[in-house]
Amino acid sequence: MPMLTLEIEATQIVATMTRRNRVQWNDEALVASRDVLEARLGGLLARAPRTRTRPRVVVRLAFPLAQVKRLDGLPGGVRPRVAAQIAHENVGAFFLRAGPVLVISDVRRDADGAVWAAAYDRSIIDEIVRAVAERGWKVASVEPATSALPAEQVGRTRAAFAWNPARSDARPGLRGRVVSVAVAAAVATGVVAVACGPPLRIRLWASAHAGELRQSASARVAAATAAAELARVTRTLSVAQSFAAGRGAFTTLLGRIAEALPDSTALVTLRVDSVEVSMVAVSPRVTDVLSALAPVDSGNGVRITSTVAREVIGGLRLERAAFRVRRLRLVRRSTAPARTANAGPR
Repeated sequence: MPMLTLEIEATQIVATMTRRNRVQWNDEALVASRDVLEARLGGLLARAPRTRTRPRVVVRLAFPLAQVKRLDGLPGGVRPRVAAQIAHENVGAFFLRAGPVLVISDVRRDADGAVWAAAYDRSIIDEIVRAVAERGWKVASVEPATSALPAEQVGRTRAAFAWNPARSDARPGLRGRVVSVAVAAAVATGVVAVACGPPLRIRLWASAHAGELRQSASARVAAATAAAELARVTRTLSVAQSFAAGRGAFTTLLGRIAEALPDSTALVTLRVDSVEVSMVAVSPRVTDVLSALAPVDSGNGVRITSTVAREVIGGLRLERAAFRVRRLRLVRRSTAPARTANAGPR
């Protein structure tokens, strides 16, 4: 079964389709704002190749669309399901409000007893699910991107923090309803005893570290923005470099000719092909033009290919002649067709 991975950051979307660990398709799209995310994702998926079977779509969200944090303040020995319920009911105490609604993944307990969970922006996930459904596919899993993982979780599997939109939207079964009722009953029974316990510690901890959380969020957003801007500048420079390489040395050739010609010389016509440069120049002495063009030539000699005509222009006695210069040394990779240009006095 092919697998389609959607890496979604604040300013870009990268789509990669693989089959048997081999990349079959890769493309990306820039996102100017969150308002156009669904439209840009839909356009990107429209360019994806058709497959015989539906691909397994995995979405990986970067910070702040995805947050992975340790749930401090929970009572010791709490079960993962109960910890997830507490995190869901007190989402504002553990995670930053990156969107109007946050959804929580299953919790994960490390070997040292620390409890971890991931939170995702539900509004962004809904837009992604709709765009994927337009192509006739379904989102199988939502995971945090590598940039959203804390240092303690880097290198570990992201599947532990996965969130399944289809499973989460489905109606809970009997076992799930029984567990929900049991949790609600336990919370209702122990509300007085717990009021001064862990929930209070959670609120106090969140209040004491609110400034630190805001600074951390600002720093991560600034880092994500800087990384996206750096990627954009890198792509722009690559395009500019490719464009400059494709143009050959035509502009360099014109610059060298302009620097070599005397100030009293004017070009009437200029024709450049892959081997030679042909021009008609007007100068007080055509021999001055001949010697000036010698450094531009590749060693075969500058040639005058016409008779020298003497003219009087504006009261000045001038000489007109046609010249031919070899350009093999100057432009080695140019295969562009012949170009003709008219030039005025320098």
